[in-house]
Amino acid sequence: MPTRRPLVSWKLPEGDITLGARTHVMGLLDLSTDSSAAKPDPVEQLERAERMVDDGADSLLATARSPRQSGPPPSADDELRRLVPTLRKLRSRLGVLTAVTTSSSEAAERVIELGASIIHDPSGLSADPRMARLVNDKRCALILSHARTSADPASPTGPVAMVAETVLNELDGAVARARLAGLDPRTIAIDPGLGMGKQGNDNFELIERLGELHRLGRPVLVIPSGKSFLTESVRAPELDWKIGAVVGAAFAIRAGAHIICGEEVAELAAAARTADRLLSIFDDGLGEEEEEAPQPTRAPRPPRRETAGRPLRPPIRDS
Repeated sequence: MPTRRPLVSWKLPEGDITLGARTHVMGLLDLSTDSSAAKPDPVEQLERAERMVDDGADSLLATARSPRQSGPPPSADDELRRLVPTLRKLRSRLGVLTAVTTSSSEAAERVIELGASIIHDPSGLSADPRMARLVNDKRCALILSHARTSADPASPTGPVAMVAETVLNELDGAVARARLAGLDPRTIAIDPGLGMGKQGNDNFELIERLGELHRLGRPVLVIPSGKSFLTESVRAPELDWKIGAVVGAAFAIRAGAHIICGEEVAELAAAARTADRLLSIFDDGLGEEEEEAPQPTRAPRPPRRETAGRPLRPPIRDS
């Protein structure tokens, strides 16, 4: 059975939004070296962002880190070189709700100045001790992601024992760190970090048990885009990556994700609409197994009676 997705309020600088009635689609702007070895063209990225919004993106996530985890995270300077020109264009021309992925408070401070209202920290506040206070001081929202290591969230370190319990406990600890720094918990969303230092089976278990993260009382974001565990090989054709992201998103929504983030916005938005319609059917109770109606019981047949001391006439049979 699908997981019933709770309604959760997320406090943003632009105002509170309620998540859960439908899936929030976040377009992923990949500005990393995976996307282009050269510095990203801000005009081209603005056009991509506009297409994403037209295709159904409710918000955008810009990142200079590879969503396919092909190497160590870039330095703050490298992140800003790739992020700043595009963020300037987005702020002046698009005006859409924008998040930025970084674990550096230095980079976070600059992108907030350029209009980012959400910081997505892949380290879960473990990489930079200044990050939590910065986000609190700037009154921004925060997405806490789970990763295996703070130095390199993408580095696989073998299977995780009790992966769902580990992710839940460590995200709970990240939320506690944020609250200790003064952050309003209503500004926080959580991300289990699919593919971030986790092996294939770990990720499948995380998707299946995603609803357990609802115990933290915060919106759950999932990024299925660019995850190699959803394809047969890292050398799979582009169509396989796209279909993998869409199928991963559908399963995550079924398991309780509030926000789906990826590059394939048109496909993800269509999958989210379909998944939301199916979930609404289950929420209305039409998908629940009905108890089998009891069969009506018949009154017992009375015994054959004898008439005037003589047995009833035997049935006439054809000769």
